[in-house]
Amino acid sequence: MTPRNPLGILAILFVLTAACSTLGRTPEAPTSPPGPTSLPTPPPPTDTSLPPPTAAQSLPPPSSVTLPAPQPTDTQGTIPTLVVHDDFYLPPGVGNDCAECFPEFWSDCLYCSLRYGGFVFGPSPVSDVFVQEISICGACGLPITYRMSVDAAYGEGENEPERGFGLLLRFVEENYFLIVEISPSQSIDVWRFDAGNEPWLASLDAWEWLGGAMSDAVNPGRGPNRVGAVATRSQAGTVDISITVNGTTAVTVAGQPADRGWVGLAGLDHSLEVIFDNFEFEAFE
Repeated sequence: MTPRNPLGILAILFVLTAACSTLGRTPEAPTSPPGPTSLPTPPPPTDTSLPPPTAAQSLPPPSSVTLPAPQPTDTQGTIPTLVVHDDFYLPPGVGNDCAECFPEFWSDCLYCSLRYGGFVFGPSPVSDVFVQEISICGACGLPITYRMSVDAAYGEGENEPERGFGLLLRFVEENYFLIVEISPSQSIDVWRFDAGNEPWLASLDAWEWLGGAMSDAVNPGRGPNRVGAVATRSQAGTVDISITVNGTTAVTVAGQPADRGWVGLAGLDHSLEVIFDNFEFEAFE
């Protein structure tokens, strides 16, 4: 008989004991899951309204704004109060020449007539009188500030360099005349005469020279020229008169009295024929 291994007997006994111990245990009842945890009570809502403004924070009452009074618009040079245009047309059926015809609304002058489709001054007899012919534009009124221009050219007669023609810039009755003269030598001169209503009886010595210049703007000889004058108010309240020739401002005489006076055309020196045409005038004051 083979002897038994004691270690094997012990191992079998251990296994049996463990099995009996497991089978005889009473099973435990299942445990219920924990209930939900109650939420904490939320705090009361926070007061987020803005505090009333303090005295330092108070807005000032709206201030009253005083607008400046509207100033009168300076319309000088933009909106004329009077406009005159004269192309010195001849009456129907007369033709191009009429030595006995005279333009309407112009003052009479001794050696003036409608010829060559224009208003012709001269030629006048030889004399030492400086201004031979003046014709006033009656339709132009008595302006202080204005814009005026005319086409002018030599016609027949002598054509000496010092003899000229131009515009009557102002005639204040029984007081003074202002005249601008351009000549074939390309000179531009502004003259004043203070001896009343008879400048055509006075020699050059009686006239005061107010200013002038030699200018290439003047077409020399018998070339036609567009002669203009612009009279404007200065800040001092006087009148500045700018002389333009063919669109170029050539001479300005400043500080003239702001007097109302007649305007028109002028022929200077004897033995001279001048043809004026396309007269334009605008009064502003």
